[in-house]
Amino acid sequence: MIKMEDVKNMNNYENTKVSIVVSTYSKERYNDLVDLLEKIDLQTYNNIETVVIVDNNIELYNMIVERHKNIEVFLNSEQIGLSYNRNMGIMKATGDIIAFIDDDAIPNDKWVENISRTFNVNDEIGAVTGCMIPQWRQKNNSVVWFPKELFWMIGCSYIMTPDHQCEVERGFGSNMAIKKNVFDEVGLFNTELGVKGKKWAGGEDTDMYLRIKDNNKRIMFNPDIKVFHKVDESRISLANIMKRAFNGGFSVAMMKSICKYNMKISTENDYLKKLFFEFYPSKLKSLFINPSILPLKQMTTVSMVIILEGIGYLWYKMKKMT
Repeated sequence: MIKMEDVKNMNNYENTKVSIVVSTYSKERYNDLVDLLEKIDLQTYNNIETVVIVDNNIELYNMIVERHKNIEVFLNSEQIGLSYNRNMGIMKATGDIIAFIDDDAIPNDKWVENISRTFNVNDEIGAVTGCMIPQWRQKNNSVVWFPKELFWMIGCSYIMTPDHQCEVERGFGSNMAIKKNVFDEVGLFNTELGVKGKKWAGGEDTDMYLRIKDNNKRIMFNPDIKVFHKVDESRISLANIMKRAFNGGFSVAMMKSICKYNMKISTENDYLKKLFFEFYPSKLKSLFINPSILPLKQMTTVSMVIILEGIGYLWYKMKKMT
């Protein structure tokens, strides 16, 4: 928790320029991008610039340049991938703070204001993060079975996400802001990690958070820094869950091989403890008291994710050995 002695005069927080970096790659996501840009225009904070990096799609780049004159748009024709796009955005941005958000996400009106306010609490803060709230595209109840324990798979806040302002190990890459001068000290995003087209291998945001912490900077979570993440029902299909779980384990192993990452004191370790000592007991109790298919389905899905993550982790280890 933030101590009172940490708080400094925040009257001039609006003098800080915030650059919002958005990576986009597909015309199919163009309408989502428009929704995001419209919401950025409605921010309560005025000292903003928007930098859009288009990943190897000249047609989409031309469309955005033609239709959106009030933003900075750049074409990445060098190296496919989210990490490279973000690095390009950092280099093009002129703000003191760089805020990252996905092209299918929607910030609340005070998103940037709360980012800037949180940074101004203490000079030692190098990064801030906040909530990711699912915005289900379907209007029926077909997603009620999907447990919050697995919301991390759809890029949303889950059981490890705090409900109050506090210092954290890391947060979500799609709701992340970092002081620009921090990159001078810790370097840019690792382009070996992160999404590259249809090849999903995360960890670039976790790697960045860990480097910031290793550089003796604080990472602050603020629940008022809110972003809504659009989620199609297809994201929680069995096939997609299996793929995400396997790739999640693969990514952890990959990240562990290229950066300092102690699993014993990691969020993943705490997460597994919560599953085994809270999630499973509560679902078994629910199943005993009021037998139904729902808790059984949830336990089966979580178990499948744990197993596939382990397989993905071991698969990467085996590949490294060959």
